[in-house]
Amino acid sequence: MNISCIAFDFDGTLIRSNRIKRTRLYDTVADIPLAAEILDDMHEENFIGDRYEIFQELCGRLGLEDKENAKNLIRIYGNLCHQSLIECEEIPGTTVAIKDLKQSGVSLYIVSATPQLDLVPIVKCRGLTPYFQAVLGRPTGKIEHLKAIMKAEQIDAGSLVMIGDGMDDLTAAKAIGCHFIAITDDPLVPLSGDHIAVPDLENIKSAFAGIEHHSKGSAFG
Repeated sequence: MNISCIAFDFDGTLIRSNRIKRTRLYDTVADIPLAAEILDDMHEENFIGDRYEIFQELCGRLGLEDKENAKNLIRIYGNLCHQSLIECEEIPGTTVAIKDLKQSGVSLYIVSATPQLDLVPIVKCRGLTPYFQAVLGRPTGKIEHLKAIMKAEQIDAGSLVMIGDGMDDLTAAKAIGCHFIAITDDPLVPLSGDHIAVPDLENIKSAFAGIEHHSKGSAFG
């Protein structure tokens, strides 16, 4: 097995931001009657979506059908998150792992559901930009980004690993047939299944070795 490229999710994978972002969701709608209760309902229903899907669903349930309502909430939410995501702690082992992987010649990418225009300056302010070939986010989806990465790197799916903490990361990896490693740092984001799982990035290289034994050298497919 020859892993030459790694795509990292960002929130909950490189930085401990999941709880912060959940809090900021409620901060965003604090002045809207019934909005917090609807967010609670969506959580109980295990509603899965990025910020666009969450606020569109919320506005729909509130009867605020005008698309500008959701766009305005998304903008407020992004502004509330920005500084918090710059300052929050990293997932243990992140900086050491990406430096080591970069030095070993592995191509690194960030592939996130966060809007790319918001994500790029956050990554830059955290001093991580030099380690990545590209920082990729919305509006393009993760599956499309992974396909583009394979084309740019001229590799097949067996040479690519997606590392993330969300079902969308696992789904994207399965869709293109690449390897997947789950980060299980956040107990509120359960990600079960037949794949390698590690709590953080402190021993991520051992997880790469585990892929070979776990999948006998093959990726999803």
